[in-house]
Amino acid sequence: MTSRTAWNILQLAKKKTNFAKRNKNNYFINYQIIKVMNKAELIEALADKAGVTKQGAKTMLDAYTDIITETLSQKEEVVIVGFGTLTPREQSTRLARNPKTGTPVQIPARTTVKFKPGKFLLDAMNPKD
Repeated sequence: MTSRTAWNILQLAKKKTNFAKRNKNNYFINYQIIKVMNKAELIEALADKAGVTKQGAKTMLDAYTDIITETLSQKEEVVIVGFGTLTPREQSTRLARNPKTGTPVQIPARTTVKFKPGKFLLDAMNPKD
C-alpha cells in the first residue's frame, strides 16, 4: 500500500474504530491486525520475486508509477487484466464545513482516481473453501 493509503486507514481508524498502533507497519483496526507495506518493502519483494537487484526493482517500480501517473493525467483508463482498472474520475465543486469553526468552505473541483479490482485479485483475496 502507498503511504497515502496507510494514512487513509489511520484516519478511518481514528474516527470510527478502536485504534492502537502496533509495530512499525502493523495497525490494529476493529480487532484485526492490518499489515501496511511501504515502498521499500514493495521494492524488496519485487526484487526477490523477479530475481533482480533492489536498484533494478526500484527503477521498474518508478517507471511503472510514472507511466500510470502520465496515463491517468491524460484522462485515460489503465486496465491490468485480472488485477484491476484505474479510472480518472471528476469530482465537482462542493460545499463543506470547517469542523473547528463551522464556517462553510468551498472545495474546488478536482480529478481523482477510482480503482475497480479485477476478478483474479478478488478471487485471491476471497478464497473459496
